[in-house]
Amino acid sequence: MSTPLNNSILKAVSILDLFDDKRQELTARDVAELGDMNGITAHRLLRTLAEAGLLTSPRKGLYRLGSKLIDYGERAKSFSRLAAQIQPFLNGLAAETKEGAMATTFDGSVITCIAAAHSDQTFSFNARVGARMEAYATANGKLWLAMSEPTMLKSYLNATDLTPLSADTVSDPDVLSQELEMSI
Repeated sequence: MSTPLNNSILKAVSILDLFDDKRQELTARDVAELGDMNGITAHRLLRTLAEAGLLTSPRKGLYRLGSKLIDYGERAKSFSRLAAQIQPFLNGLAAETKEGAMATTFDGSVITCIAAAHSDQTFSFNARVGARMEAYATANGKLWLAMSEPTMLKSYLNATDLTPLSADTVSDPDVLSQELEMSI
């Protein structure tokens, strides 16, 4: 069983998705109607997003996208630049080994593929850029976990349901910990 999602965050993101070239400003009423939620929830989420800097309020009751989103966009672009720098190495590695290769980031919960080179082999795992995968169930993820600080690893294991994704998935935290220690 995967970790349950936080519906409040999903609703907040759905609010951010409402903004576009035609709708650069929204009210709680707009959000309630367009986002299929009640007015109190819409107002509370708008105020919270504004407090976090993701929205700004030029006038009472009116909201626009906030400048903090620019910062997040710049960070995302830096990952894109990193991926561009890594790609030639991954291409060479995949050609040499005749296996797929990928580079990932780890957010403390799941890994995300930021660059990949694919194999022409009939049986191969070819991750797509942007794919999010369970760290405990992938070689790349296990590398991240093996190199993690002990307190971070303990926190990860306490917060993660190690649901078997295949017959070979290690789903016992103690067995996974031993496997990770051997890989260092």
